[in-house]
Amino acid sequence: MYVVRPVETADLAQLEALAGRGSRRVHTLPRGRAALAAMIERSVASFGAAAQAPGAERYTFVLADGQGAIAGTATLVARAGDGGGYLAFRKDMMQQASDDPAVRVDVAMLRLCTDLSGHSQLAGFHAPDPALDWAQKALLARARLLYAALAPRRCADQFFAALPGPLAGESGSPFWNAVGRKFFGMDVDAAETLLAGARDAARIAGVMPHHPVYVGLLPSAARAAIAAPDAGAAPSLGPLCREGFQTAGYVDICDGGPVLRAARQALRCTTGVQRRRVLARAPGLHGGIRRYLVCNAREQQFRAIAVPSGPLDGDDAIGLTPQQQRLLDVGSGDPISCVLM
Repeated sequence: MYVVRPVETADLAQLEALAGRGSRRVHTLPRGRAALAAMIERSVASFGAAAQAPGAERYTFVLADGQGAIAGTATLVARAGDGGGYLAFRKDMMQQASDDPAVRVDVAMLRLCTDLSGHSQLAGFHAPDPALDWAQKALLARARLLYAALAPRRCADQFFAALPGPLAGESGSPFWNAVGRKFFGMDVDAAETLLAGARDAARIAGVMPHHPVYVGLLPSAARAAIAAPDAGAAPSLGPLCREGFQTAGYVDICDGGPVLRAARQALRCTTGVQRRRVLARAPGLHGGIRRYLVCNAREQQFRAIAVPSGPLDGDDAIGLTPQQQRLLDVGSGDPISCVLM
């Protein structure tokens, strides 16, 4: 059984090993011991802060099994672009016309913008173990949003998630090669390492294109990459949409991957959350055919697990086995939050 909890200083060695597995996309998890240590330190400080509004906090969660082995990470950025603005490309359409000759044409373009600044961001999802099933990955991904529902003042009213765009083998990102590389003079992996996953306008706006990028002038491979998720990220698209996210006409500045947005009140983890109390259940008794994402009620010692249960409608409690109570660090009668998976 897996539990999602805040990252801890003692996790550094495991995260260092985890970062070397799976995708080459360096912005999912920092590479290098120093960068990982800084990420952990920032997260520990964020969870420990008595935040009354979203700011520079970055909350990193880990997915760990019953023996403490870490299988994945995911981050919730309280306020994207805090202090500098979050850069993205906005997909626009401009109509150009002439009376003589009589020509009218819609021209697709990408405009650099900071529209997503101030949103809370789902970032840093890294779960490379092929043995993880959809429910375990969903537990890791959605626990961030359940935390946002538990501590709403720590997050914004708008959320977004940027999925990585496609790579073309050793040649890298077709979109980056056609756009970003012309300005940065380096390949996409080097750029991601330089940016450390950030899209900070204060740092890089000066080297980004200041005029619209005309989509029709890009190579076909770059055009095809716009708003297309990488094959490894494509399975995340459906769950995000079912959660309440929608494609929003924005793409990532590096690889052209799609950006999805959602209002807090559109999220299932907000509208579908149910407050219950713990009811002790014998280990051998089957919980039920439904599966719920369940978390405790503590912001600093947050814990979340997946629990099979019967329908909770009309009940004020959910049955938890001793193992489930231990993983959540709760006891009989304690308050918990549940949302249907």
